[in-house]
Amino acid sequence: MSNQLKKRWTLILLLAWMMLIFLLSHQTGHASASTSSRLVSLLQNIFHLNHYVSIDTLHFLIRKAAHMSLYFILTLLTYLHLSYLSLTRRQQNLLTLIIPILYACSDEIHQLFIVARAGSLLDVGIDSLGVCIAILCIFLWKKTQKIYLSRHSHIST
Repeated sequence: MSNQLKKRWTLILLLAWMMLIFLLSHQTGHASASTSSRLVSLLQNIFHLNHYVSIDTLHFLIRKAAHMSLYFILTLLTYLHLSYLSLTRRQQNLLTLIIPILYACSDEIHQLFIVARAGSLLDVGIDSLGVCIAILCIFLWKKTQKIYLSRHSHIST
């Protein structure tokens, strides 16, 4: 597959993921709570978590884990797409950090206009934590790849 085609597909994936986040944020407060309540019920039925944690705590943890996960994946997709552009490593790293965090900020502003929803700096922080964890994973992956290649480069020569 050519770089031009990879660039297009990674952009499509990135924009599709951003649209998913937008659509999830566009749900009313009731619809959003209903979605996470179904997941809480499912997890309680499977793992019997009510012995260890309250429903409210579990609900909170699931919602925040969803925030982190969505922005973790957004960061990976951002990095992937940027890797096909003509950017320096510094530009790519900086944009991989900035784009998802700015999107998290815009997402919370968007929620201010949705019935029974509110923008939250806490959520921006949790989203940003997902971004930072993704960047750490990317760094560790690149570091591991570099070590692996340096150890095995003598085989190909």
